[in-house]
Amino acid sequence: MHKFVIRLIPFLLFICPVVWVLIFLCMARCLWFFDLHIFTNDMTYAHQACLDYIHWRHLPEIFQGLICGSNKIGEENQNLFLQTGLYHLIVVSGSHLVAIERLCEWFLIRKAWSRFLVLISFAAICQFQPPIVRALAGRILNKISRHYRLSLRPDHLVLSAGLFALLLFPQWIASPSLQLSWIATLVMSLPLSNSKKIWLCVLYITPIFGGFNISSGINNMLFAVFFDIILFPASLIALFVPYSEKLVSLLWDGAIYFLKAAPHTSTMPLITSPTILLHHWIYIFILQLTHSCLRPTRNPLL
Repeated sequence: MHKFVIRLIPFLLFICPVVWVLIFLCMARCLWFFDLHIFTNDMTYAHQACLDYIHWRHLPEIFQGLICGSNKIGEENQNLFLQTGLYHLIVVSGSHLVAIERLCEWFLIRKAWSRFLVLISFAAICQFQPPIVRALAGRILNKISRHYRLSLRPDHLVLSAGLFALLLFPQWIASPSLQLSWIATLVMSLPLSNSKKIWLCVLYITPIFGGFNISSGINNMLFAVFFDIILFPASLIALFVPYSEKLVSLLWDGAIYFLKAAPHTSTMPLITSPTILLHHWIYIFILQLTHSCLRPTRNPLL
């Protein structure tokens, strides 16, 4: 009887995925009663230690933003990445977690709890920024879904992870990085080629982050894969393997040279008034509903 009940619960959650979404959100609501701000403030020490460790290296501001989650990457660097449409690459997000898990595979860290500990440590160093918390929540829910064979659709996973982050920290409703990561994850959930995903992502973020332009799509196609596969993992390795630092510095110098020569576009300032924020979230939930109707069959990049 006990085994029957255990097998029945995942079956019921598969029949009604909304039940699982509600359970996950109730967990977030329970955590909300704890003073999570004190917990995140305690992570300041780890964040500062990361900044101090990197400050003497080549291109320290970029490395501090990329690895430590610092928002102070320098006005020149910020404008460069914004005008080329690649600012999302140096903002910690779910793609960074994927790269770290790939490194864990390379270094034979195969235990699930060991990988989770590495991801949590990276999130702590980055002070649990909104995209990281959303991505971690999504990956945990995805692991649970696979373990119990719930076969939850990707749009359910994306919605649950995003609402989980918002329930933990309601003030993140004004976070552009959370909105950007939410939209990007929705695009990743579609069974399309990488090039089509890039163009679709540029199109989707147009109403929030600026006018649609071809140059941003071209820059992402040329640089995003190089960054995710080579540049970010190599930057992490260089922190622990001093002999590789010169090579990584050359890679970054080449990347910066390429970005300065790449097509640039003007950016529009983000407006965070309550009315505009409401419009942004309505737009995101319309996209969410659209993806639910399309019923994607591929797990997203969480």
